[in-house]
Amino acid sequence: MKTRLNVLSSLFLMALIGVTTGAHAGQQSSNLKWQTFPNSDRGAHTVQYSNMPRHCRNTYSLMESSDFETLLYIASYRDLARKFGADVRRGRDHFVRYGCREGRRITFEPLQYIAGYDDLLRKFGMREREALNHYFRFGVRENRHSDRFCGRAYADIYPDLRRAFGYNEFELAQHYIRFGHREGRGSPRFQRPC
Repeated sequence: MKTRLNVLSSLFLMALIGVTTGAHAGQQSSNLKWQTFPNSDRGAHTVQYSNMPRHCRNTYSLMESSDFETLLYIASYRDLARKFGADVRRGRDHFVRYGCREGRRITFEPLQYIAGYDDLLRKFGMREREALNHYFRFGVRENRHSDRFCGRAYADIYPDLRRAFGYNEFELAQHYIRFGHREGRGSPRFQRPC
């Protein structure tokens, strides 16, 4: 009885100072305020994220429901893309263990990646999934960047686009891929990071 009380007291103190036990026995992770539990069916972990910060819950919920979103998360960070490639299980696990705490979020935008490179634009057009696959297979190794297209600069060069789309990066990249490139609206000024 006394040992059980000591264990419960220790767990209570750990909860007070913000330490929770991890998914594996004896493993502790400070700063994490949620737990992962082994899920033998999928070889992954089920996350109990009711105590996760809201922005982490939203991101993880997207990643959990779609491998594509998880791949976007991995592609958002060159270190993760090099280390994990297109391994969605490892990407989700990284987000739960480290990414949220580090403030990482999904920033990779396939259309901006396409719009930043003429060869990708000709090859993929608006096909985001194929562009993402290209990034993992070749883009990381070729040191290509997803933020080479600068929608703000594109809109500043062409006032008609600024009136139509404002500075919406997604819509400007979409316009450039569908129309701007064929209309000769190319410029080295906006095919670089903003």
